[in-house]
Amino acid sequence: MRKTLANTRIFVSSYVIFMLLSYYSAHLGSQSPIVQGLDAAADTHLFNFPFILHLGAMLILFWICFVRGVIIGEKWLVFLPMVVFAFEFIPKLSAIPIVPSVYHLLAIVIGVACPIISVPDKSTS
Repeated sequence: MRKTLANTRIFVSSYVIFMLLSYYSAHLGSQSPIVQGLDAAADTHLFNFPFILHLGAMLILFWICFVRGVIIGEKWLVFLPMVVFAFEFIPKLSAIPIVPSVYHLLAIVIGVACPIISVPDKSTS
């Protein structure tokens, strides 16, 4: 998988696909289950599909940025989607709409702009 994410086009396209999936699931009502739990305190919903979809998309974005960060020598790249995660799932922070988009854009730009320093070894593939 490291060889796949070393390709800039695949990195950007996979990041954008899961970023859009997280935006779409947010429109379906995947905000924090704490807020939704307060809304429907009497009615118990144990399985919130949009929340699981949103959480899954964010976990995949963590993984994509982790692998790309190792490839470009910027292991801290994984912290950018973590900031997005905080601003999308923490109730008071989710009221600030522009921050997740800025950090998604930063992750893409830094992931593309930094040169690849860890080229996968072709003898092991």
